[in-house]
Amino acid sequence: MAPAQVELFHKAEHYLLDNRVPLPGPSVLERLIIHVCSDVHSQWFETVFTDRPVLGSKLLRCVVHGLHVSSMTQESMQHEKIVEQNLQRELRTHTC
Repeated sequence: MAPAQVELFHKAEHYLLDNRVPLPGPSVLERLIIHVCSDVHSQWFETVFTDRPVLGSKLLRCVVHGLHVSSMTQESMQHEKIVEQNLQRELRTHTC
């Protein structure tokens, strides 16, 4: 973490402790995080395999056969790179 983030974390920690704010325990937080991540992963897979079936099927074939994406043709890779960049942009706004 950057120094500014560490400082903000410590300020928040002191505020919560000084004001005796009740916080959920680690297991509750873990369940919440798992739930959110599961929703995001479901949305991502829905996007890849439903909205972008060509990309989804190519990725699935690569995974199933243990191939690397680099085995695709150059033209296909450029197209997939653009699609992947768009998906990553979308994911950055939705991931945990």
